[in-house]
Amino acid sequence: MLGVACAAWGFLPAEPKPVPKPARKAVQKVAPKATTKPQEPAAPIVAPSAEAAVLVAIAGPMTGKYALAGEQIRKGAEMATADINAKGGVLGQKLQLEVGDDACDPKQAVSVANTMVNK
Repeated sequence: MLGVACAAWGFLPAEPKPVPKPARKAVQKVAPKATTKPQEPAAPIVAPSAEAAVLVAIAGPMTGKYALAGEQIRKGAEMATADINAKGGVLGQKLQLEVGDDACDPKQAVSVANTMVNK
């Protein structure tokens, strides 16, 4: 009822204006070019020596106000690392987890990240 009164007073248009539909463009399908030259095989994957470990680093609030979240992050990373290592690692190499404590402080996080990158 309110809509009818508002339309009568000129606040609302009496009939809603139709919304135009977007124009559809014709799409031409093009077949991919046929190659006459066979593709070269990819370079073989060479597994590095099994003695070297792949370092995996995580950083989080291991101490401080948010240490509980950091503990969960660390435990999850340890579980994932153990699962991957139990299945043979990555390309025959075991993962080694490095945990950094940034205490949820931006300045300390930069320091921890730089330390991890330079290992």
